Amino acid sequence: SVIQGSVESLDKSAMGEEHRRKVIQLITRQTSQLTRLLEDVSYLSALSVTGMTFIPDQVVLEEILEEVHSEHEAWLGRLQLQFQKGWGKDKTLVTGDRAKIKKAISHLVNNAIKYNTKKGVVTVGLKLRNGPSADIRIEDTGVGIAPDAMDRIYEHFKKATMDRTGGGLGIGLPLARSIVQGHGGTLTIDSEKGKGTVVTVILPLEPASLRPTGPTPLLQGGRESQAS
Repeated sequence: SVIQGSVESLDKSAMGEEHRRKVIQLITRQTSQLTRLLEDVSYLSALSVTGMTFIPDQVVLEEILEEVHSEHEAWLGRLQLQFQKGWGKDKTLVTGDRAKIKKAISHLVNNAIKYNTKKGVVTVGLKLRNGPSADIRIEDTGVGIAPDAMDRIYEHFKKATMDRTGGGLGIGLPLARSIVQGHGGTLTIDSEKGKGTVVTVILPLEPASLRPTGPTPLLQGGRESQAS
């Protein structure tokens, strides 16, 4: 594995300090990615047995966006990606499960980075809509999704295109959509192969109720109903 090979290379006495630093950074990135994958598989495994429940709270969306940006900042820098913020200092409050909303947004930003092009752009915006609801828009200038692959983007353990081969299990998007729908919201995707992808999440500020989901065969690659 990459991690094992990197660790073994650290034993070489002839390795320079700069090379050693890069190897340690690689191990850190690979370990972080593996940890995220294990957490997601564990999360989905629990959902397949118990379903999804929500802990309601007053959530400030700007705080979540700042946290997600901060957590991805180093990765953005390594890939020489530009990050454009589309939110201000206002506090947009929604009623919802903070941890799950953050998980959904983090997965979507993660995809926007992972499937982007070198020196590309990731844009994340937030605005209020009539309803009232909050509109979160995540846009990238990456590889995009082919038209004939759009009907597979919500399948677990599937990659939408042959170009979308970054690390991961293909579970981030369906998981994010399940969370959004549980909050009474919608997640829609507009993409063009070779030009990038726009994901729009609409969350009601005061959902009529947080809808727990029943057990779902997520680990059997089942397809959820299409987003409304």
